[in-house]
Amino acid sequence: MFENHGCTDDRCHGDSAAGGLDLRADVSYQNLVRAPSTSSPLRRVEPGDEERSRAWLLLAKATLARADVPGDGMPIDLPALSEDELEAVRLWIRAGAPRQGGVPRTGALLLDACLPTPPSP
Repeated sequence: MFENHGCTDDRCHGDSAAGGLDLRADVSYQNLVRAPSTSSPLRRVEPGDEERSRAWLLLAKATLARADVPGDGMPIDLPALSEDELEAVRLWIRAGAPRQGGVPRTGALLLDACLPTPPSP
């Protein structure tokens, strides 16, 4: 999803690592999940709680025009995530932000994609 929205471009969260965040595939997980934000007391992604996840809040600010979120909505100068994409990110966070495997109700339902089968509860 990050690559599809230009987030990993060199000028953003690729080589330049804007805001100290590199979102390229080989390092994105450890740079997001439970990692401290440089612009907020929140973590970038707090597994289980999107409202305490700075990354989700910034994405939601751009997608849903949330005026209650300080800072710039993400991505900057590029189209926002669709509401379905944002919901997929929310569900991933709610599911504990797993490193591997799928998350129920994402994939073909929200992302028009073929994703791994979610683990059984």
